[in-house]
Amino acid sequence: MFDPPVVGQLSNGHGEFYGTDTWEGRAVIVRYMWQAVSHDKTHFEQAFSQDGGKTWEVNWIYDGARIGK
Repeated sequence: MFDPPVVGQLSNGHGEFYGTDTWEGRAVIVRYMWQAVSHDKTHFEQAFSQDGGKTWEVNWIYDGARIGK
């Protein structure tokens, strides 16, 4: 099963993407934010909103780093 589609864009090392989904039987808006911290590091956050995007609950954070060869 694939996740519902999202819309958004990447610009200047930052990306925001939005979509709709359900969580524990409730409709939510989902926001995915990507940031290029440096050439070798990224930051990602997933957040849910149950009030149409007025407030957001960040529920997943990922900080990635390129590993050497």
